[in-house]
Amino acid sequence: MTTTIGAEGLDLIHEQHALIADEATDFAMSIERLLTDGSLWQRLAENGRALMLATHSRDVARRQFMTALEAVQKAPPHPAVLPEITARDFFNRCDYSYLDRLSSQIQFFLAKCVPPDATVIVLSGGHEQFLDLGGCSAWHFPQTEDSEPMLCTPRRSAEVLASLERLRQQGGNYLLIPFPYYWWLNHFPEFGTYVENSCRLIASKDEVGKIFLLNAPALTLATKGSPYFRISSSLKRLHLRELFGSAVRFLRREMFR
Repeated sequence: MTTTIGAEGLDLIHEQHALIADEATDFAMSIERLLTDGSLWQRLAENGRALMLATHSRDVARRQFMTALEAVQKAPPHPAVLPEITARDFFNRCDYSYLDRLSSQIQFFLAKCVPPDATVIVLSGGHEQFLDLGGCSAWHFPQTEDSEPMLCTPRRSAEVLASLERLRQQGGNYLLIPFPYYWWLNHFPEFGTYVENSCRLIASKDEVGKIFLLNAPALTLATKGSPYFRISSSLKRLHLRELFGSAVRFLRREMFR
């Protein structure tokens, strides 16, 4: 027993393979016929089973599937929906997406610990996303002598410190080091020493960044109870995340050499 919709795609013939009815009264009468007419029940069962074996058995389904698969393989390939990209393009897209998310986290992070009229010097790597800090003024760091972002990694600590000093004299009073650039503190020892001894760590958040107050010596043990002291960690301790940052930089250099 089935309906017209239920028989779709099965090639069933009424009274030969099944009883097909769409109205409630007809459906009930067909059920009654099956329950009272044993020969009808037997004939429909045998014919229906024979039809299913002929059209929907495993062997039939296997042959139809292989036929469809061969047709697809013989058909000419469709053009790619998206153009192929190089490994560098793929890496750049992933990097941009990561930095875009990180910049939003940095903006939320700084809003809690930096006054809105602050001027923040951002170790940005030339990425514009890091300069979107809400109401704060933000400058790229390091910069060339022409006040352009330095897109290549400096060779010496002296270049880094010279750029930082120029920006400080121009009014920069906070230094932001995003998480991907923690490795600078170890790669440029003089820069790391300057930050440790001559700047005050205002706040730090795992995998987001560190914000320092310039020209404010690091807090001693006696002053760490001050309300101005927030989340802090020793720059002398080399965190595993900083090791990871150094490893990522090494891989970048090796990939695009």
